[in-house]
Amino acid sequence: MKILEIYAKYKIPPQLQTHQLRVAAVSKLICNNLKNFSETEIVVKNSLNNNLPLKICACCDFRVTPHAVTSLRERLDEARARCNNNLKMIQSDPEKFEAARAALINIEKEIFSSSSIKPEDINDESARDVIEDLKSMDI
Repeated sequence: MKILEIYAKYKIPPQLQTHQLRVAAVSKLICNNLKNFSETEIVVKNSLNNNLPLKICACCDFRVTPHAVTSLRERLDEARARCNNNLKMIQSDPEKFEAARAALINIEKEIFSSSSIKPEDINDESARDVIEDLKSMDI
């Protein structure tokens, strides 16, 4: 079954489909460009409480705005501006938001220290072809 067929079967809203495809494209771009990692190394690193796949997932989700693939910093700035009036956490405890921001930036640095590409290489344009490939992928 193809991804788009799954979306139709389960009536996934179009905005969520787009978000999921963008996040998956960013993830694929990162994973396809990790350097000097064998599957064994990834398993060993994960067992040492360095869960690279979870870090990649978190970082990728925070690279996607409601409208585009963007930089992590732009996304976090956009989230703060968009949510500032709605989220009490940001208003009542900006230190928590800044701590989360710093943690995500450090995770991104860690991921890209093992990558043959840079964070700025991932954007809407570089994700476009990957998204088209994902739409026709069999699951």
